Formats: sequence, C-alpha cells, structure tokens
Amino acid sequence: MAQGSRAEDAISRLEDDIAQLPAQTAKLSLDERPEAREHIFRSKLPDICIPYHMTLAEYCMEKALQWPDKVAIVDGITGKALTYGELAVLSQRVAAGLMKLGVEKGGVIAVLLPNGCEFVAVFLGAAIRGAIVTTANPFYTPAELENQIRVASATMVVTHSSYVEKLRALDLQVPTCALSFRDFFLQNAEFSNCL
Repeated sequence: MAQGSRAEDAISRLEDDIAQLPAQTAKLSLDERPEAREHIFRSKLPDICIPYHMTLAEYCMEKALQWPDKVAIVDGITGKALTYGELAVLSQRVAAGLMKLGVEKGGVIAVLLPNGCEFVAVFLGAAIRGAIVTTANPFYTPAELENQIRVASATMVVTHSSYVEKLRALDLQVPTCALSFRDFFLQNAEFSNCL
C-alpha cells in the first residue's frame, strides 16, 4: 500500500469517528464537558496494570537488567539517548544523592526540568527514594513557580543551571540543586551544586 493511501485511509477513519460522535457532544462548550471539569484525559488504549507489589520505579525498570544495552529513552529534540543500563545507574545515583541531601521518603521535591532524558532519570530517582515529585514547567513565571512550590510544600528544587536565576527571585527558602547535565551523563552526577 502506498504511503499516500495509508494517510488517506487514516483521515477517512478519523472523519468516520468524528461523524459518529453524539450530536450533543459537539454542542457542549469545553467547560460543560465532564472531562473538562475532572481534568482527566483518557487514552483510547487500555489502562496499564501496575502490580500492587511493585513501585513505579520497579515497574519502569524491571527489564533493565535483561536489556542493559537497549535504548530506553531518546530525546526527540537533541537525539540524546539513554540505554536501560545507563538509566538504571543514573536513577540510582539520583536516589542516593537525594538521600544524602536529607530528602525523606514521602518528602516533596519540585523538578524544574524540560522533558528529556534528565527529567526521566531525576523522576525515577525520586521514585526510588520514595519522594513525591511535583513537576514544574521551565516556562512558568517566577510567580507561578513560587505558587507551585509553596502549595506542593516542596522541600527542594532540582533543576538545570539555566533556571537558577529565575528561582533566586522567589521569596522562598527552599534548597535548589542545579544539575550540570554534562557531568550528569559523564557519571559524575552528584548533587554538590546546591544553593
């Protein structure tokens, strides 16, 4: 089948799906739709079942030992990739670093990082440590960041050095750890650059 035919078939199926939507759905404003009120967006795919005996980090990394040299994550913008083995090591190092800094199980950290390999390693490391993560968008204004950090009761911010100045403007007394991503990926990742 030619590529143009597949695209046309996909468009045709999408048009059919839209045509089958109930007429009343199209008439509702976004604020009146139940999913807008709940702020829950559901995939058409079935839910993923995570066994109760596993943590999120265990579930995500359960095959890492089987495939240590297989690519686990690719940053779509930079093309940087991490294998399962590298991700497992980095995540463990993040967990150890958080523990050294006094982050307790159940403690809240704010992660102010762009979507990418570093974000995943820090998120999984926090999960291994048992910390709660509140994710902050690097494009937030200082006021938005301050509000999120305060409301989430974050006791630490993990970020990239390029966002430190934005955090210094905040009226908060929260330690900030700025990662050097070059060192992070050279296996020198230590949380020594904390303010």
